[in-house]
Amino acid sequence: MTVALQTRGLEKSFGGLRVTRDLSLVVKQGARHALIGPNGAGKTTVINLLTGVLRPNAGRILLEDSDITDLPVHKRVLRGL
Repeated sequence: MTVALQTRGLEKSFGGLRVTRDLSLVVKQGARHALIGPNGAGKTTVINLLTGVLRPNAGRILLEDSDITDLPVHKRVLRGL
């Protein structure tokens, strides 16, 4: 299966609070996944990083092997995210 979405070493901090650290994941085309965890675990932050609402402090986001880390939300949508 083709890789649809991938992160490599994604990190996000707010001040001294590190929310994600070295998040690397692979989502293959047609696959379904769930992001679960307790309140405050960083689930919403991960979604906001993937969609471009937030910018990561480190790491890359790839959509079908194309780096979208620095793209704004509307350009990610146009690419099919």
